[in-house]
Amino acid sequence: EAIKTMESELRELRAGVQEAKEAQEVHQAVRSRLQKKENEVTAMQREAKRSAWLQESLREECRERQETGKVQVRRLQQEVEQSQVVVHQLRVELQKKGNALAELQGEDE
Repeated sequence: EAIKTMESELRELRAGVQEAKEAQEVHQAVRSRLQKKENEVTAMQREAKRSAWLQESLREECRERQETGKVQVRRLQQEVEQSQVVVHQLRVELQKKGNALAELQGEDE
């Protein structure tokens, strides 16, 4: 009877060992999947950081270009204003010469 009891206990122990091995295999598979997911998350975080950096870099470049454009517009506006002054001066001078020419022609008659 003691032998049968020991054999029964031995079968139970073997069954327990088998269950433990299976549980360990399941645990290892779960850990493996978890590690894979963690790696994917890390890669996505890295990509998100790179994307955010790129986005900020593009914003900065746009701000710089916008500022450069504003400076160029101001410079061109100044050039236009200076040209308008020169044109006005030339018109005044031309008017004076026209008036002087008309006076000379009037004296000749």
